Amino acid sequence: MNPIQNLTQFGNPVRACIERALSDAGLAHLPFADRADAAAALTAEAYHRIGLELIAHLDDLSLAEYRRLAESDASDDELAAFFRVRVPDLETHAEKALAGLESEIVRAAEEARAASL
Repeated sequence: MNPIQNLTQFGNPVRACIERALSDAGLAHLPFADRADAAAALTAEAYHRIGLELIAHLDDLSLAEYRRLAESDASDDELAAFFRVRVPDLETHAEKALAGLESEIVRAAEEARAASL
């Protein structure tokens, strides 16, 4: 499990972002299994991007501490708590990462449709 998933205030916004992006990209009609696979892959990507966005806003001391935590196999709860304490405006940064992913998904779908015409 990704430690960012434990930032429970983002659980529903991540799911909502992915569902909205799939719908806006015209992929809502996919068969259930394909849609579930796409949603799972995009959800993992969303958490990855949120993590990268949050790490980018750590000061040098916090980044060193994060690396120590990650190398020590800290629990997901410990890592999530770390980000909550160390990253100012955590929600804003997470929302930025989600907005970027959502627009990228829609743009890629539009480009794929245009290329297939």
